[in-house]
Amino acid sequence: MPATAHGSPWPLIAGMLIALAILVALTAWSRRTRRRPGGPPGDRTRLALGETLAAARAALAGQDARDPRAAIIACYAAMERGFAAAGSAPAAADTPAEVLARATGAGLVSPGPAARLAALFRRARYSSEPMTSADSSAAAAALDQMQAGLAPAGAAR
Repeated sequence: MPATAHGSPWPLIAGMLIALAILVALTAWSRRTRRRPGGPPGDRTRLALGETLAAARAALAGQDARDPRAAIIACYAAMERGFAAAGSAPAAADTPAEVLARATGAGLVSPGPAARLAALFRRARYSSEPMTSADSSAAAAALDQMQAGLAPAGAAR
């Protein structure tokens, strides 16, 4: 690189390297300060998930309540929409278990109730096995457990 009219190019190069180092450090810090997977959801996320669970509960009790299969499918669809809004959007090829595994890995919901809801959805969506009101009740219980898991640390559940 030829010398500039004012002298050596090294101060410019050194300044660019320092700026690059600062950018890398800020990026790393930013990633560390974001909510870590598996950690408890923040207040804003907890509120969004509470709304998601309420929407899932409404879908479960909605117009399809007389048809447990349709109600469970609607409930799960509401859950997926809520997870997408909370930053855990399902991919097109995800199975129900993968969607809920990602949500539990991100700390959005508890693994036990999420697995029960995924199993109920899988049965409702892909099986011809009869579904009953007991299945709808099991889905509602899973939602209740997920809701209880959203309580802030140290809060009464």
